[in-house]
Amino acid sequence: MEKRNLVGLVVVVMSVAACAASTDPEGNQQDSEMEPVAQMESALSSDFTDSSGTVTVRIKQCGWIGPGQILSADCSVESDFVLVGGGAEIEGLGNPGALLTASYPDGNLTTWHARSKDHHYIYNHKLRSYAIGLKLSGLSSTQLRSRIYYTWDTSGYSAHPSITAELPPGYTLLGGGAYADYGTGQGLLLTDSRPDGIQWVAQAKDHIYSSPGTVTAYAIGISSGYISGFNGYVDAVTHSASSWSGTGYNSKSYQVPTGRVLSSIGGAAMYSGGKGRLLTDMIPFADSQYTKPGALVWTKDHYYADSGYTYAYIVSIKKR
Repeated sequence: MEKRNLVGLVVVVMSVAACAASTDPEGNQQDSEMEPVAQMESALSSDFTDSSGTVTVRIKQCGWIGPGQILSADCSVESDFVLVGGGAEIEGLGNPGALLTASYPDGNLTTWHARSKDHHYIYNHKLRSYAIGLKLSGLSSTQLRSRIYYTWDTSGYSAHPSITAELPPGYTLLGGGAYADYGTGQGLLLTDSRPDGIQWVAQAKDHIYSSPGTVTAYAIGISSGYISGFNGYVDAVTHSASSWSGTGYNSKSYQVPTGRVLSSIGGAAMYSGGKGRLLTDMIPFADSQYTKPGALVWTKDHYYADSGYTYAYIVSIKKR
């Protein structure tokens, strides 16, 4: 599998309404059965700065799309920012509800993709995507991109695929994502998309129906050395927290520590037996008012009752 550095890549931004189908980093078309966009609302964004005043992130919330049974939603950062993270949200806590199949960055680091579907039961729902953009004082977005490394890896074909995308030495993890590719079957669903050291972990599973496929993990890193122009280093730390749930929906949040800013979020639905729990939302705010940056992760069982832990992960950064 080829790995890519982003130096010199051409940025192409496409509207969500035009992108019912998209391609993966290797140019393969994915989810051609995606339903057309029925509705799209305007985007909202908030900027946050670290204690040094030199690291800025913009968290952008794009509008709902849908309703539909299988949906795809994109959210892009402005040209003076570089995409380092994002998220996906299914509207409400419906019954039986919908589930996430993807939350991942594009290869140009401009657009975050979110994908969802119903499963076994017909369930029309809405979906929206979030994008997290990074700006470092003293660097243009082009100069920042030259310090960024983007990589991915795809699992083998399995009913419960798992894979990690790992950064090379000399880079610090900023963010990542996951994509469950199930072809024409009933579908793989995401259970895990999270940071782990200098790698990003992605896991998925079939559910109710046998439907093997692959999962792809994506990782975004930044040079761990001194960055000239910025005149400092980017200090990145991974944080996590968990909560137990018996059955039904369950959530866990984690807020960014004071003095730091959010670069990415992750989530996991952990279970020890039974049919399993699945991811429904990974939102880059730790509160329902969308004012406190962090992670709000929701999971649920589906059709079969099952208990387990919901994990929320964040990567926070600051200058040092």
